[in-house]
Amino acid sequence: MSLSVSEQTKVVVVGLGYVGLPLTLAFDEHFLCTGFDTNAGRVEGLQRGVDFNHEVPSEVVQRSSAVFTDDPACIRDADLVVVTVPTPITEDYEPDLSLLESASKIIGSQLKDRSEGKNPAVVVFESTTYPGCTEDFCGPIIEQESGLVSGEGFYLGYSPERTNFGDQDHSLENVIKIISGQNAEAEQFIFDAYSKIAVMGLHRAESIRVAESAKVIENIQRDLNIALFNELSMIFDKMDIDSSAVFDAAATKWNFHRYRPGLVGGHCIPVDPYYLTHAAERVGHDSKVVLAGRSVNEGMPGMILEKIRLLAESEGCSVENSSLLFLGATFKPDITDMRNSKTFALFKMIASQNPNSCLIEPNVDPAELNEKVPYAITSDEAIDQTWDIVVVGVAHSNYPDELRDHVFGENSDTKLVVDVPGMVNKPGNLSSTYKYWRL
Repeated sequence: MSLSVSEQTKVVVVGLGYVGLPLTLAFDEHFLCTGFDTNAGRVEGLQRGVDFNHEVPSEVVQRSSAVFTDDPACIRDADLVVVTVPTPITEDYEPDLSLLESASKIIGSQLKDRSEGKNPAVVVFESTTYPGCTEDFCGPIIEQESGLVSGEGFYLGYSPERTNFGDQDHSLENVIKIISGQNAEAEQFIFDAYSKIAVMGLHRAESIRVAESAKVIENIQRDLNIALFNELSMIFDKMDIDSSAVFDAAATKWNFHRYRPGLVGGHCIPVDPYYLTHAAERVGHDSKVVLAGRSVNEGMPGMILEKIRLLAESEGCSVENSSLLFLGATFKPDITDMRNSKTFALFKMIASQNPNSCLIEPNVDPAELNEKVPYAITSDEAIDQTWDIVVVGVAHSNYPDELRDHVFGENSDTKLVVDVPGMVNKPGNLSSTYKYWRL
């Protein structure tokens, strides 16, 4: 029997997070689509039309005909199974494949009871991982649980996710998707299915390993470039030179690529390099450049804390005893996710030395925020106080104008503003008397 795509093709997306939910909704416009997740609370929310990640509007979820379930039986007779579970790292900076392992076991256990006469299922992984993981790690687990042979009883594929949280300009509909398959028949099936949702087009990778490798180096390149600009900013700061002015000047050259220094957090850029270095170590290669970039970026919160300390002392105050307000704790602007946030890591470093430090994070649910932060306050509460030190961690667009004027305006009583993302303004345009520093 040959694989073919039709309106009756059954698609199951495993994992309904930032990647899986938009993918489920997109596939559902063309196929019979089910979204599966082991988190019953997540599933229950989506059944009510609520995305707790606040990435997809409720009306979009509600008008979809996709089925959301925590019952793995939905996988049993699926034609296409797409895996989008997270791939974090351990405390020792090694790949944490536990969620991939669990998903593969669930898929295998369900394919074991597949209805007689059904074509082999095609299992496509979108989770970021190291070259070889799909075929050498996930495939054998599915084989063991199902009793089927990879390449005969089921087919493998890989199509790396290219989700950029909070970025409406680079959504699923606006990016080129890479696809790959275990053999020509599986690849064509994947191509035909994904061509329905990838409006900007598809790129056929030569193999699953090529597709895995392409994904992991996309974020490594960005990590290294940010690390370079972070190190340059530290060098120029010691020389009392405005690094942003240097970068602006250099960017006038046709082949200079402008990046911004900053705190590198989230689930991709600070994680993916360790997947490649893990694979490199297994083949006897010591990844010096990749890990050097990681070292620079991991050290940035500590470097910025030391700079805050020195600046505070120059203004006659201290981190430990000042009234200190910190703005933002998510890992990038205008999202709700604090997980693996280096901005939040910086705040925790400050709070360990000044337990009365206050945090404003307008995008995180207050109940969740209060579980993590003893002194989380609202903008209105911040306006009722004066602050010796204000640290801008994340450049959210929804800080109220009244708050901005209170802490940054020309009548502000603030002594020191540390503007990590450069949100406030250029130093030469500030008319207030406080000390200002940006990364």
